[in-house]
Amino acid sequence: VSTDITYQVWSDFFSLILTKVFTLMALVAMLVHSWIGIWQVLTDYVKCTLLRGTLQFVLTTVAFVYVVFGFVILWGV
Repeated sequence: VSTDITYQVWSDFFSLILTKVFTLMALVAMLVHSWIGIWQVLTDYVKCTLLRGTLQFVLTTVAFVYVVFGFVILWGV
């Protein structure tokens, strides 16, 4: 077991297909979790339909963009 965690160690770890697949699955799970959470909170606390829809769209889009960036960074290794 190496005690030095260097860029090369991380790069080698994330270059494995299995690591990429499970990391991507975690990103997608976080997207679904945030989408449901956003929907629940906004449904409970924001009564104006237009504001709720706008906030839900914007926040869900931001979460989706995070997943896209994660995908690009992950598969770019």
